[in-house]
Amino acid sequence: MPISNYRSQWTPVFPLITDHRKKEDFSEQLLSGCHRFKSQLSNQDQHSELRKEGDMMENKIVKRISTLLLAGALMATTVVSAFAANVRDEDYTRYNVSANTWVNSPARYKENDSKVYVAPAESPSLRTKVKTMCDVGGIITNKTKNSRGYVVLADNVKYAITNFVYEDGDYTTGYGVFMWLGMTPTYGSGTLGGVWSPDWTGNGTVTIV
Repeated sequence: MPISNYRSQWTPVFPLITDHRKKEDFSEQLLSGCHRFKSQLSNQDQHSELRKEGDMMENKIVKRISTLLLAGALMATTVVSAFAANVRDEDYTRYNVSANTWVNSPARYKENDSKVYVAPAESPSLRTKVKTMCDVGGIITNKTKNSRGYVVLADNVKYAITNFVYEDGDYTTGYGVFMWLGMTPTYGSGTLGGVWSPDWTGNGTVTIV
């Protein structure tokens, strides 16, 4: 068969473009498509990199937050330990107490260097003399901070007594300084009653003595 016949039967996959303008348009379309494809690939790469960077930043933030939370917890524990206080009010009632006869409240541990809280409620003279007592070197010692060595407290008034119990008293590790109140009415004989705590919160309306 002549070659011309083969040529007449052959159909190209892409039709031949004889018009120069159509060729240029087709080339531009191909180039434009290539550029779009490359741009999409580039965007995908950028998105992938951004996701990686985002994941890394997220991990760093989580680690930092965890570190801060741990540090905060440690600080809170330290603060609580440093400012532990025995501020529970307990009764100190004593009966048939005569003036100038000193009686003691129940002994309790003082856990910091705050003032001693006392709220008298009953005294035959409506006044109570009070000392803050503890052992210093194994010797019973009055650690009330004033020249008289005691304070005079009126019934139904809340007080915070300045003292050196925690600073000077015999310290028991893990507990504090074992202390108590020495008490007597200013005159007469009868019941001494009220509540007290070795430590004071620093809050509320009190008279500091």
